Amino acid sequence: MNFYAIYAPGNAAGSTVTALQGTTPWIVAGQGTAGASATGVVTVQGIAGGTPIPVTTTPSVTPATFQDGSLAFGSISTSYQTVVTTGGIVKHVDLRNNTNQTMVVSLNGGTSTSYTLDAGDQVSLDLAPAGSSIPSGTALQVKALSTLPTIGSMRINVFY
Repeated sequence: MNFYAIYAPGNAAGSTVTALQGTTPWIVAGQGTAGASATGVVTVQGIAGGTPIPVTTTPSVTPATFQDGSLAFGSISTSYQTVVTTGGIVKHVDLRNNTNQTMVVSLNGGTSTSYTLDAGDQVSLDLAPAGSSIPSGTALQVKALSTLPTIGSMRINVFY
């Protein structure tokens, strides 16, 4: 049992009043560990009917959607062929030329050349930090630069 000496209002200086811990208004007793229930702890609100502290919840995180496309060497020509048609707004693209020839990639439906990849090259494009994206429904296409490949495939992976 703990005793505390305090100066009480209205008492002469030097006189003391003894109060027991655990009696009003000094009801703070017990020990607690963060995240564990305990008795005798002080609540943040303090009293019933007090003003609650607003709590902000963290926003939900939507997992990335992944789409993968591949075009085998026998389907590649010197005209653009669609590897992936985007199913959402693309934030990240991976391009991998697994063929033995130079490939040309269009990320805008064959309107223009976006990248030229030598045999074995790969490119990873993180579009979001630059504020860029590829619209949903866009055909991502490839073609051989000049000589048709005889092995491998051209792979395009997109993340929404």
